[in-house]
Amino acid sequence: MHAHLNPLRLPKVFNLSKAPLNYCEAKARPDTNIWRTVMQRELDTLCDQEVFQPTTLPYNCKAISTRWVYTYKLHPDGSIIHSKEKARLVVQGFSQQPEGFGETYTLVTKMTSIRIVLTFTAAEDYEVLCYNVKSALPQAN
Repeated sequence: MHAHLNPLRLPKVFNLSKAPLNYCEAKARPDTNIWRTVMQRELDTLCDQEVFQPTTLPYNCKAISTRWVYTYKLHPDGSIIHSKEKARLVVQGFSQQPEGFGETYTLVTKMTSIRIVLTFTAAEDYEVLCYNVKSALPQAN
């Protein structure tokens, strides 16, 4: 008698050359320790910047959900730069209701602003420097 394999009991095979698609995958992969460390670093940064504030939700209100987004930093040839993995906790703002807008702030630069700065830079023959910023959050007062 030939035993049939149950596909639900087979070990999951992950493509470690691609970043996890979601939190559950990041926790199930063999490189989960790397992703745990990266997620903790992101949470520490958010706490240091005082992004989170403990609060009690008003009656009949739901919290805006969040999700983790993962990526690898790559060399110009497309190979992974190890120890430069990124995890970002993002808010699913599309679920925010108009009555919950109160205080919102996001750091987004419009392309028009970038074009103005680059045009001025070219006209004045300035140099443009580029920096890799770990976290672009405003400093807490």
